Amino acid sequence: MKASKSTVTAAIVWLLSVFFSILSGLLFLIFKREDAFIHQQAKEALNWGITLWLAVIAASLFGSKLLFTLLGVIHLVFCLLGMASCLKGKAYQVPINLRLIK
Repeated sequence: MKASKSTVTAAIVWLLSVFFSILSGLLFLIFKREDAFIHQQAKEALNWGITLWLAVIAASLFGSKLLFTLLGVIHLVFCLLGMASCLKGKAYQVPINLRLIK
């Protein structure tokens, strides 16, 4: 199956989310409104970035290095799953995500 431009761009949203959690979703959400698939995946990545940062703030209150490590691994896994799913042409939805951006 050949990946379309939309699926590759949506996968790039998830790939960039590994490094720029909130920023990548926000930029693609603003600048790629004309493509519904990219727009939906950018919202999902942005919601995940916000959820992650809220979890990081909560973890900092406890000061647990183990919790920070666990959040980092979970973030990497979800972003890679999102990227792989988008390359297959399927929309990815993070299972534990606050849906703040609708």
